[in-house]
Amino acid sequence: MRRGRARAAIAALSAAVFVASQVNAAETIEVTIEGCSLDEPELARLVRLELGSVLESSEVGTPHVVTIQCEGNEAKVTLFDPVTKKAFERRVSAPKPGAEEAERLLALTVAQLYRGTRLGTETPVEDAPQTPKKAPDADSSAEAKPSAREKASAIAAPKPVEPPPEPRGSLGIVAGAHVRRIQSPIVMPSLEVMGTWSPFGSSLWLSLTGGAEYASVDRRSGIVDIAVGKALAGIGIEPVSDGTWSAFVDMALGVAVNHIRASEVASGYYAGETTGAAFEGSIGLGGALRVGPVRFELAFRGGAMLGGPVAQIADDDDVTLNGPWMGGDLRVRFLF
Repeated sequence: MRRGRARAAIAALSAAVFVASQVNAAETIEVTIEGCSLDEPELARLVRLELGSVLESSEVGTPHVVTIQCEGNEAKVTLFDPVTKKAFERRVSAPKPGAEEAERLLALTVAQLYRGTRLGTETPVEDAPQTPKKAPDADSSAEAKPSAREKASAIAAPKPVEPPPEPRGSLGIVAGAHVRRIQSPIVMPSLEVMGTWSPFGSSLWLSLTGGAEYASVDRRSGIVDIAVGKALAGIGIEPVSDGTWSAFVDMALGVAVNHIRASEVASGYYAGETTGAAFEGSIGLGGALRVGPVRFELAFRGGAMLGGPVAQIADDDDVTLNGPWMGGDLRVRFLF
């Protein structure tokens, strides 16, 4: 019987000592709360309770300073450790006002931060002052005291800036000169409108091109005018790229409509004309320079026309554009 009473007395005494130590620890914990839409008195009470319950016995009575700053959906918890004279912090999602035990969640975060400082898993943000800063005098200028929002903005971690989306389409103009052969080589200036689309990234694109070529040939029978209208579909790849410079290869296939007529006829010849469709194909190799949203391209091209009309325009040798050709293009494409 006496042993039971002794045990009960010891348990009661231990509980009293434990409660007294918690009260003593809580009294030396300074809590500052800024910008939180929570029950601040209750939050401060729970912080003192949770932190006081995990303090080491040798630290009871030493001043610990806890600052909780809320900004939007984030809360920054800062703990000044009087043993190391350093400040430690942790950023967590701020509990929503009215959420169940929102204040206790932040209080538990403070206790976990303290444990981390003892286990060495937390890194101090900077050397802290030897003693907590005193509150400014009442007559201090209000302009010299930053608001809680300004403090939070000053310490907020910078957010990474996302790069702008890569252009996927373009529209441009193509000017060039193609050397075709009608008995003898002729240079035919070319002007085209080109649109591209990159469904899988900028290193591969699909294209649609429409344009025309024109030349006038002086033959012994007179002057022959040659016009070519064309519509092509193509694909291009960019195997080499270095910053704003790149190299590309492309291919185009389509239909061309040829119109050939004798505009002037020498004596002894009669005038004629012909119109017909043909298949046109080409392969290009070139380099490109990108300046902002504009891309400049210079390409060497080689191709062939097949199945075009063949006719006597001025009662002399046959005239046709069928056969291989070569040339160069300068493109200016506007990216979007």
